Amino acid sequence: MSEQPKIEHERRFLVSDPSIVNGHEGVEIIQAYVAQANGWAYRVRWTQLRDNDGTIHDGPFVDTWKGPKDDQGSRVEEERQIDGYVARQVISAFPNVITKHRYLIVSEGNTFEIDEFSGANAGLMIAEFEGSKKDVALLRRPQWCSEEITSDQRYNNENLATNPWTTWPENQSRK
Repeated sequence: MSEQPKIEHERRFLVSDPSIVNGHEGVEIIQAYVAQANGWAYRVRWTQLRDNDGTIHDGPFVDTWKGPKDDQGSRVEEERQIDGYVARQVISAFPNVITKHRYLIVSEGNTFEIDEFSGANAGLMIAEFEGSKKDVALLRRPQWCSEEITSDQRYNNENLATNPWTTWPENQSRK
């Protein structure tokens, strides 16, 4: 008997008011995209955590397979923890890397992951809400966000790793 894959249901928005993260701690994330084809992506992630005294230490190291998104922003996601040494070696070996600072923000009873990108995607902030298919469908766009980008594949992390936001013609003036 085969197992049912984990399905991730999400909606994503551009953050128009970056002050929403003021006063919140977050984590640093480095992700290398090892492979991508036909909507599938395989990545390795290194999360760095900060203690109350400011000391930075390694959080989980994971590898993840993600499938193509459907029209509602749902996709297969399979994630597992991996060895830190292997993760660091993979991240340093592959050129398609994104870096970001992630915050968890509760707004109107919903928990959002807000990613503030750095490096080649500096200036980009994306809010993501994950939940049940029903909760995701009922979600209203937060007032601190501008447009919904759930269906815009350019904003998928694997695509930002190969085609950074700052290189898009409409963003050339942001450099």
